[in-house]
Amino acid sequence: YATKALSLDSTLAEAWTTIAFIKQGFDFDWKGAKLDYEKAIQLNPNYAVARQFYGGMLVWQGEKNSGLLELKRAIELDPLSLAIHWSLALNYYFARDYNNSLLEFQKTLTINPKYELALLGIGNTYLAMGHYNKAIDQLEQLSAIPNVADRTNLLLDISYAYALSGNMVKARQVKDQAMENKPLNSNYFLAKICVAEKKYEEAINYLSKAYSLKEFYVRFM
Repeated sequence: YATKALSLDSTLAEAWTTIAFIKQGFDFDWKGAKLDYEKAIQLNPNYAVARQFYGGMLVWQGEKNSGLLELKRAIELDPLSLAIHWSLALNYYFARDYNNSLLEFQKTLTINPKYELALLGIGNTYLAMGHYNKAIDQLEQLSAIPNVADRTNLLLDISYAYALSGNMVKARQVKDQAMENKPLNSNYFLAKICVAEKKYEEAINYLSKAYSLKEFYVRFM
């Protein structure tokens, strides 16, 4: 649809952003995505979503300062967007600025206290900071929410947290619970658990599967 839209009007920043996102997240064509995001921003400098995705890609490519500036500009353009606030928090996390990441996830919750991605982000940030008990409490509270999104991969994240904390028995129990659901798109999460268990060859195998299947989460490696 984006390509069709551009064939009708080549100045649509929204369509260029969509194509860039597909190139970045699913084709792993980051060079092409960068050019298309820049095209979108040139066409409409006030399109917040283009700056959101472009900023995130810059952070992942190591251009931390430039990327975070784009994300902050996106918030200025759309200050009530949950997704953009969450993106800024997430990219502070990727930049290993965990204190600001935690702060921004908490700011996101002031807009919507039930926003699951922000609740998950706080758990993962605690985990990165080495606060394993806080991380486990946060993630388990999230998993207790009825109809929580992506419960299987959330359980695998909890298993990973237990493994990092040294509680391998509980880690295996939670992992087995998750695997009962015959998970899809979970190779990235299984790889993380293997790393925590020091099973590095298995981790590489899972990551290779995730890459070959172009699983969504593999871009977070």
